[in-house]
Amino acid sequence: MDHLIKVDYEDIWASDSHSLNKRKGILYRGNSQKMLERRVIRSMMDRNPAYWGTENEQGKLTFCSPIYRDALFYADYWLKKQDGFDREAGRRFPHAFYPLMMEIKADRYKDRIYRSTGGEGLIIAGPINLDDITVNYSTRIDRFMEKAPEQDMERKYLGLMKEAFEKDITSKGIRKDDLLDAYAKNPDQTTGHLLIFYHGMDMRNAKPRHLKAIAKSMEALRAKLG
Repeated sequence: MDHLIKVDYEDIWASDSHSLNKRKGILYRGNSQKMLERRVIRSMMDRNPAYWGTENEQGKLTFCSPIYRDALFYADYWLKKQDGFDREAGRRFPHAFYPLMMEIKADRYKDRIYRSTGGEGLIIAGPINLDDITVNYSTRIDRFMEKAPEQDMERKYLGLMKEAFEKDITSKGIRKDDLLDAYAKNPDQTTGHLLIFYHGMDMRNAKPRHLKAIAKSMEALRAKLG
């Protein structure tokens, strides 16, 4: 397992060849929307909706970057890992397998930002409060180019990257149906699926706190995703 090395927060924003593609205080992440949906449902039991990228013996970790285009690189990396099994699972279960890109208010986590000895970029240790996340691309939102750096060449490059990325989404047959769609169409059935998947119980055995947590999760996701 790679070791984590504490990062000097100000060094993240130091002048370098990527300076024009950075916004001080903002870190970028790309993944699948299902991961955000899952994290919010899990963390809502503690009444503190949050996101994290992965979890291992070092705790909850989120790989991220100060460079805007890397959100798309992260999301594209995830997209290329999708296979037929995942897509079929997406048709049977209401989570969205669609890519998602986000920005994170880094100032709130300046004492929890690390690098790994494996050279995998920046890592935020611990959960990230949902209020500190802005979604720039998902099943319901597309403001990726609106938030892009203003330099002409970089915007042109990002536009071409996004075009190829979305062709790949289409070719893989990944739909925009998401958990909120499923919940709006059939809240009882969707709640039943989520109770089994996250709490190992069905509607007959569900306790009020579990039902309330799922309802609150849907409210939080609707506020974040639109």
